[in-house]
Amino acid sequence: MFQGHLVFHFTMASNLEIFSEKLNTILKEEFKGLYFSLPISSPAKNMLSPRLVYIEEGMPYIQMGREGCAENKEIQAGALLYAVPNAPSGLSSASVKCRTFALNFEPKGLRVVSYTFRGDNMPPDIIYCDKLSGVPSVAWMMLDTLNRLAFEPEYSDCASTIVRALFQMALHVIENAEKTTNLRKSQASWLKISNYIEANLKEELSRRSIAARFKINQCYLSSLCHKMTGSTFVEFVRDKRLAKAMLLLELELSLDEISEACGYRYTSYFIRQFKEKYGLPPGTFRLQRMNIKAGHGL
Repeated sequence: MFQGHLVFHFTMASNLEIFSEKLNTILKEEFKGLYFSLPISSPAKNMLSPRLVYIEEGMPYIQMGREGCAENKEIQAGALLYAVPNAPSGLSSASVKCRTFALNFEPKGLRVVSYTFRGDNMPPDIIYCDKLSGVPSVAWMMLDTLNRLAFEPEYSDCASTIVRALFQMALHVIENAEKTTNLRKSQASWLKISNYIEANLKEELSRRSIAARFKINQCYLSSLCHKMTGSTFVEFVRDKRLAKAMLLLELELSLDEISEACGYRYTSYFIRQFKEKYGLPPGTFRLQRMNIKAGHGL
């Protein structure tokens, strides 16, 4: 059995998108057959977990278990193979051009793999996502039922229904992982942007300049800001500038100096924005703070 691997490394997010699309396509199709691979003697370590293999393209010879022995069977595109624990499910040769998609149900989570064989006896191209968590407990009950049905071929219709439900569950797990990954990516991007803004409040911080600096679309920047803060980009920058101004009012600085330090070209505009935000002009705000401190003996 062919065992060489040539792995293409994609980002986690891109693989999740690929697999989500594949599963949506598979779930729209009618399966052209469901085959079972049964346990064989002296199983290899990579045969321990139950696996679902979908033939996307080509008609490869797949090694499967029959009555304790391995045999090679040609399986057409659109057909499925379910390998019970300790049963083989790999290609017997890399000389056939084909593509397969596999779900491996392992104790630590779902492993999703896509193999593309070019038919030149060379190692396949592989994309995968490993150990996706969140597989519902009912999935293991369904797998146990499939393991039993594998020995009862007359119930193949029931098995096909269970297989389709497992693919649907896999799609749900992948989409949840995709949302989590995208959220983490968004959070990391916004952290860099917000840190830069806070460190450079004196500079120009227009939406266009920030989008250009971080090489992102202006609309995406606005969307990201609202998603992370609930505010528009303009509101976020304004609030950061005014928050800094409030701290600077504790020091013996003129309003002109504070205005400039917070990125305002005109002190009058700074005063108007401060009053709109806090209800008092900055000079009055400073006097009130001083009186409060004096009253507490500070």
